[in-house]
Order: sequence, then structure tokens, then C-alpha cells
Amino acid sequence: MNIDDNRIYQLERQELNISYGTHALQKMDIYFPEDFNTATPVVFVIHGGGFVAGTKEDFTDRAKLFMSRGFVTINVSHRLVDATGLDQTPPPRISSAIKVKDEVDDIAAAVEMYKILAGGFGSGTSKMYMAGHSAGGTLAMLYVQGEKNLNKQVRASGNLAGLTNVTLPEELYNNPPTMSTGLL
Repeated sequence: MNIDDNRIYQLERQELNISYGTHALQKMDIYFPEDFNTATPVVFVIHGGGFVAGTKEDFTDRAKLFMSRGFVTINVSHRLVDATGLDQTPPPRISSAIKVKDEVDDIAAAVEMYKILAGGFGSGTSKMYMAGHSAGGTLAMLYVQGEKNLNKQVRASGNLAGLTNVTLPEELYNNPPTMSTGLL
């Protein structure tokens, strides 16, 4: 299916609270636009929350917005880093059982679960993308650019809010490359 940029797609089908792991937060919702098929692009969306808060329910409206633009949309919840004590001054050093790397593992597990289910739903896996809000965008980037993205099956990621920091050496900052140097 080629997406018509001028069309607003209606919801044809939804599958809610699909477990992709054993933890209560390892769930995803899938929204299918009308006329979807195996060629319809797929986008995984990931909520924000500073790695310590949030669920897919916080992102449902945005997920449905992607669906209304013609994407099969997977709205993913993931396990959260324990924020106990972060509101104290100074914060105590408490190790969380869940780390950001575990959240990336959750994203990978959600992708694999979707791939298992896609054929049964009549949707495809050849055009998969990922987007997230703030920390969710960072998780999307870590997954897409990392080794868990097997064969680069998810083509690209986007962060809907937040920054990705880039640290430049002072020499490069003071003397940025130009087209004439051949570095850009």
C-alpha cells in the first residue's frame, strides 16, 4: 500500500495489550489503518518519561495519529528504571534492577513479537520504522543504531522531542569542515 499524503485513514482494526514478555509493562497495542496490507509501512512508537516513567497509554493519541496517516502503528510500553530516591538531595546511590539496556531489550522483543504476529494480521515487515518521544526517542535510536536491529530490519528512527548531544573536540568546533575540505 502506498500512503496517500492527503488522506486521513480510519481505524480498521486494533489489537490491544499484546504481551511480548513476562513483566506487566511489556505490552503493546497495534492499530491498523483501513486498507492496510503486507506493503503498508509500520511504525513502532515509544512513550517518553525519562526512562523512569510513562506507559503506552500516555502515547495512544500520538500512535493513532500515525495510524490516521496510513501506518500500521505499534504503541509500546517497556519496563522502567527505578527512580527511588532521585527526588532527594543529594540523591542516594541506589542501583536499579532495570537498566536502559533492558529497555532497549524490551524494544527488540516488541519488534520480534510483531514480526511473529504480522502474517496472521495480514500486515508486513518490509518497511518498519521507529519513533519516540524524549527518552522513547533515545530508546528508538539506541535500538535502530544498535546490534539488536537484526539485518537493519527497522530502517530509521526519529525523536519527537528532546536532544541528542554531540561532543566535538575544540579544534573541530573552532574550525568546522567546509565543502572545500571534502569533509562534508
